[in-house]
Amino acid sequence: MNFVPKAGPLVAEILSGSVILILGYFAIAYGEPAPLILHENPGIAVSLFALMAWLLGSFVDAVRNLLEELWDRRAPIRWDFFLHGQSDEIANLDHYFFSFYMADADLAIAILLYLILGRPLTSYVLGQRADFPWVVYIMLLIVALVFARDARSLRSEIKEYIDDSEKRRAEKSKAEVTS
Repeated sequence: MNFVPKAGPLVAEILSGSVILILGYFAIAYGEPAPLILHENPGIAVSLFALMAWLLGSFVDAVRNLLEELWDRRAPIRWDFFLHGQSDEIANLDHYFFSFYMADADLAIAILLYLILGRPLTSYVLGQRADFPWVVYIMLLIVALVFARDARSLRSEIKEYIDDSEKRRAEKSKAEVTS
């Protein structure tokens, strides 16, 4: 069995975690005349950033997984297709839809989490106010909504692709039985 992590999920996790960290960092640095401590030791900063981005991104991905339960109640997807489908169909689904869906959904969740929790958490953790101008928050909300809408569209395409694949497989089996 192959337990090597796939690139798509890792990119989605690291990217969404990085979004939260970058937004928090720049909110703190906004209007700050003195350099922040991370500027003083870039080696530690990069290592810390990578680790925290992965952990935060994994958290964002877990939030998406929990939301999947709610979304599946409204428009269920047969996720077992990833286990039982034809390998070429699974590869196509993953390459053209699923990886992009994960990234879009995770990015939307990351930005929304930052918009909801970023300001109070950075203020609490660092003991200083971390703010952007209000127009930045509006732009971030618009970006999050675009990612969310695209994720929803990709989710619909994933469902349609799986349903069509299952339908073709059933028709092929039926044709083989009758011949």
